[in-house]
Amino acid sequence: MRSKKNKDVKMGIALGGGSVRGLAHIGVLKVFDEAGIPISFVSGTSIGAVIGAAYCSGLKAEEIEKIVLSTDFKDLIDFTIPKRGLLAGIKVEKLMNMITREKNFEDLLIPLGIVATDLNKSEKVILTNGNVARAIRASIAIPPFFNPVLIEGLELVDGGLVDPVPVSVLKDMGADKIIAVDISHIIKVENAKKKNAPQKTSFAHTFYETFVRTEYDLAREIFRKKKIKYLPEFIKRMILKFFDKFFNPKKIIKFLSGRSPPELLLIMLKELNILINQLTIEKLKDPAVDAIIKPEFKGMSILEFDKAKELVKAGEEAARKMLPKIKKLLS
Repeated sequence: MRSKKNKDVKMGIALGGGSVRGLAHIGVLKVFDEAGIPISFVSGTSIGAVIGAAYCSGLKAEEIEKIVLSTDFKDLIDFTIPKRGLLAGIKVEKLMNMITREKNFEDLLIPLGIVATDLNKSEKVILTNGNVARAIRASIAIPPFFNPVLIEGLELVDGGLVDPVPVSVLKDMGADKIIAVDISHIIKVENAKKKNAPQKTSFAHTFYETFVRTEYDLAREIFRKKKIKYLPEFIKRMILKFFDKFFNPKKIIKFLSGRSPPELLLIMLKELNILINQLTIEKLKDPAVDAIIKPEFKGMSILEFDKAKELVKAGEEAARKMLPKIKKLLS
């Protein structure tokens, strides 16, 4: 049960961004629920917005954990033709609409602020009204992986680019005490490859299979429906045979399946993480921050979706260490 005592102190918690590591937020909130720590305001960036929205909609941390453990993250991957991003993000939005019961911000039990980035002005945008799931989709839209999201005429992308741990949002919301949950972590590219031995990852398999199949099917559909009318039939048949021989998804997957994610992808993610980590350090220097909870991930990468239990546990352990200090903030 969430405690109703200490109403005079309005506690705010900032849930930072950091891909799948954000499942540690669930562990932090579990410890708060168990200890009866009241939360008056929540702010979230990226995965922090996802967990924060579920919590603010009325779900307890244990309930969120059950949903996460029963979710196959591969089912949330919806590759699209890569004009502005590889992923559409529609499936994530549908899931969050289901979890939040299609709530708008004003319907939430706990006030929530979600951070996104205005792609055109490179400015922070704080979302506090409208559909919550739509705002989440904007906050997690990491370029160039997700398509930007259009809200009120603004093209929005991942909030971590401007505010990875949104403590300032809580100040504006009226929080007396602020707790920041920092899940930043440097990716070690050298750990991705171990002496040239291929690693089987469901992420890599899903990425290649879905993306290649999307491109392949689109190309075949163009010729199958005879949209290119000026080509003779025998030319079309030759092109289809060429595609079937050299671009057949089954053959490509046979070659790529079981290999670790491309090193180029990991290097890009590492560079992005370095920038975000430096920004996080600066944000956490804010004198308004009363306590920082920083889970230890022990080498877990941002792509290990199958380690949800370990990530939640990391959040629990970090929160319990800080619990005495947090209780003092309420006294």
